Amino acid sequence: YAEGGDRLDAAAEKVEGLVEALWAQHKADNARAAAAIREVLALACSCGAGEEAERSSNTFALHQFTGRAPVVWFELLVAFLIAENGQDAVMRLNPFLDADEAQSVLDLTAAALLVVNRVGALAYALGNAQDLLKLLRQLQAGEGDSGALHSGMVLKAESTAGALACTHHYIKASEEEEGALEYDPRFLLFEFTCNIMLRFPQVRLVHKFYDAFMGGGSMCHQLIMGAGKTTVVAPLLALLLGDGATCVFQVVPQALLHVSRDVMRERFSSLIVKPVYTFTFDRSDTVTEELYLKLVKAKESRAVVISHPTALKSFMLKFVEIVDQLDAYSIRLREDKEGKKKGGMFGFKLPTWAGGKGDGEKLEQIDTEALKQQ
Repeated sequence: YAEGGDRLDAAAEKVEGLVEALWAQHKADNARAAAAIREVLALACSCGAGEEAERSSNTFALHQFTGRAPVVWFELLVAFLIAENGQDAVMRLNPFLDADEAQSVLDLTAAALLVVNRVGALAYALGNAQDLLKLLRQLQAGEGDSGALHSGMVLKAESTAGALACTHHYIKASEEEEGALEYDPRFLLFEFTCNIMLRFPQVRLVHKFYDAFMGGGSMCHQLIMGAGKTTVVAPLLALLLGDGATCVFQVVPQALLHVSRDVMRERFSSLIVKPVYTFTFDRSDTVTEELYLKLVKAKESRAVVISHPTALKSFMLKFVEIVDQLDAYSIRLREDKEGKKKGGMFGFKLPTWAGGKGDGEKLEQIDTEALKQQ
């Protein structure tokens, strides 16, 4: 670029055309997304065709207006995409829909969601293209340090190209039906909620972790800074693994506990709602039934429990300590019983407790109950 301005002018002209094209596409997709949402809501509130259906539709609309029937909104239909009984939920909201029509509502919701996500991707690409054009204009005018501007322009050009080439990496060809595509709606909903486009390394890594867990194995992977460990990979894994039968723990360094908890609560506070709890424990603490019930509640409510290594290690050592106490007491109890059976050490009868006959058995019962509570 330092040799002449012709190439710089040509590059600026191309980027300017790119910005205009992105603006036009962004405007068109906005209109398309609004139309798709209206179509989805109209289908979700429809009552079929014909004069009788029109009368039922007017009655149903009147009931919705007066509050006697539930009103459907787009975000609710989006949440139904990952519900276990989403189709039944749509039919309960509108009893005039059959199973096929309810499934069509969910399919159109997913299609509208793809358009909405592309609007966000276009906005991101447009921002990068505008920043690139601004750097090119500064180079044309000879403003600032040309070396720094050139380096920034190269980075921004790579970012713009990556934004233009992004795609949905979780959509793949169906293995059951030729020519069809299949996808996991949880990935689609996560993109919509966070207003991001999942990168291929992120999708691949999440699938690896998920497959390893479902296969009964474990996995360790190292990621560099900025790869999305806290903001993408961990929340997405919590969404996939939190099924009501698994208690999801996120263990982070103690210095990052508050940051990780805030990010997790931000991710699961709108459409996808999950409780986020903090687990702290010290070896001096007592393990109570209340703590156990809290963890059971976290598992059943598909919550995310955030902790740090020190708390988990203390909890593990507390478990080992209790097991050792129970083991030692079991050995002592067995030795006492064997001694009584043989008549005592060296053939003499062992002395009873000072409290009288039967107090030793009472003490055993008290100690056993205390250890069980601990």
